[in-house]
Amino acid sequence: MAAQPQPNPGQLIEFHSALEGQVPSPFPASRAIPDWYKELPIEAPGPGPNPEIMPTIKRCPPFLEAITCGYIIPLAGDVIFTTDERGNLSFQATGPVVQTHPAAQYRSTPFASKIIVKFMNPWVIRTPPGYSTLLVPALNRFQNPFLILSGLVETDTYYREVHFPAICHLPPNAKFPMKRGTPLVQAIPILREPWRSISGATDDARRMEVEKELAANMHAYKDEHWRRKSFE
Repeated sequence: MAAQPQPNPGQLIEFHSALEGQVPSPFPASRAIPDWYKELPIEAPGPGPNPEIMPTIKRCPPFLEAITCGYIIPLAGDVIFTTDERGNLSFQATGPVVQTHPAAQYRSTPFASKIIVKFMNPWVIRTPPGYSTLLVPALNRFQNPFLILSGLVETDTYYREVHFPAICHLPPNAKFPMKRGTPLVQAIPILREPWRSISGATDDARRMEVEKELAANMHAYKDEHWRRKSFE
């Protein structure tokens, strides 16, 4: 009997740490969908005295896809940030969670007047040959007043922890606690391959096909074009 084809297990991304078992492990971003999104209705009335019922962003697959793409690297420990009346920042943390960042390293940048902190990442990311990892702020999550600076790392060859500088947007006289395990950074593996670009006129016939699909079915994007991605 011929051997049955085996399902493709997919590419493997690995997270290694000397503190494994002592700090929260990275996990698929689909496990950290924000509560506000889960509670959002799928439809809501529009403006005006006789409002039309309209779909909310919960009906927008690309918005949710950004939230669930890749893997979350969580905050390694509890930390409480405090600003005084002048906006000076101080913090108390359990363990090596966050550090100050030398201002000289970002002088003359658009955010030179801001306070930068560095969140310490205990995890080394390892990807297959030819794959890098895009590290971005946890996408479409808005409650964190620290904006992580994005980076792209060749994690197939660079076997070392990458830490996360972040711009502080806390106002003066603020106190902001962050709990251990808070979604901090989204790690998205990407294949390195050459690309080219061209510009041209719109393909009217092709665009009209999509317009007809949407006119017949408001969920045509999800039903006809969306393809499931898997991050486990």
